[in-house]
Amino acid sequence: MIQNSTSKPSEVGSRADLIHLAGEIGGRDKWVTPDELVAAAKARGLKVTWPDIYGLYNRSHLRASGSFVIPTFLTEFIGAYIKEWNAHSMLDPWVGIGSLLLPVMESGNVSKGVGIGSNTREIQLAQAMSTRPVEWLTEEPETVLDKLGTFDVVVSSPAWGGRTTAVKIEAPSGPIEVRDSKPIVTALMAATHISDSGEAIFILPNSFFFSTQASSVRDALPKLGLSIHAIITLPAGSLSPFTTIESHLVFEAQSNRSFCRTVESRTEPQDAPRESQELCVPSAHWNFSRSIGVVRSADQTAQLRPASR
Repeated sequence: MIQNSTSKPSEVGSRADLIHLAGEIGGRDKWVTPDELVAAAKARGLKVTWPDIYGLYNRSHLRASGSFVIPTFLTEFIGAYIKEWNAHSMLDPWVGIGSLLLPVMESGNVSKGVGIGSNTREIQLAQAMSTRPVEWLTEEPETVLDKLGTFDVVVSSPAWGGRTTAVKIEAPSGPIEVRDSKPIVTALMAATHISDSGEAIFILPNSFFFSTQASSVRDALPKLGLSIHAIITLPAGSLSPFTTIESHLVFEAQSNRSFCRTVESRTEPQDAPRESQELCVPSAHWNFSRSIGVVRSADQTAQLRPASR
């Protein structure tokens, strides 16, 4: 039996301690699920971090369930990006174990969140790891999204692949049909819940850009008043050991939202000082390449910055 501890949590969680604890409460014949391990660790006064959960991937129920643990470098990047907005609310429609929503809320200083997921075991781990107010909805996302309001940030890593589905979505010009993989359609439905000054940030595979489906999610974006204003390519292996497929951070916003880029004009000779200016235009007007900050216009380089909110 594990006894409750009144000692203060350790400043740094010890993965070796967690592995030892898993062996102690599970023995040789029982798998210890992550939520059980986190609860037991907290009872012992051990602090459990997402890098700890990531490191335990091969030793726990996570591997069998197919759960993703989003790498810390990604959650820290997204958190730093949104921190300057003073965002108050965040939605993850495909929350899984919470390894994207929870650390981004923490590093981005977001005060409240909503996480949607149909896997009870994953939600239990997310609840155990949560440090901020989150409403957990154990449902299929498409059944509850229509009941939700708007959010400053929608962030998610939807499942990749899946069967094709067709749904009707209300657009400014009337209902439109969208036909694409179910997880990507769910991401689109969630993106319609961003506030006027909000953004949606998704981790998506290459296939998102090369879909040959008629009425795909990508085709539906402008009909819903949304546009992709930036993409960051993540090299193959960035999400290892879960997948080695090349993936992308895709940033979406209202089409009339302005984003600013500091553009440097290259002049001759090459060692001459560069002239720079800040351009702020609606997101739908940017012609982007796969790598954030590179605009497809002659002899220009640029860096992305959201316009004042």
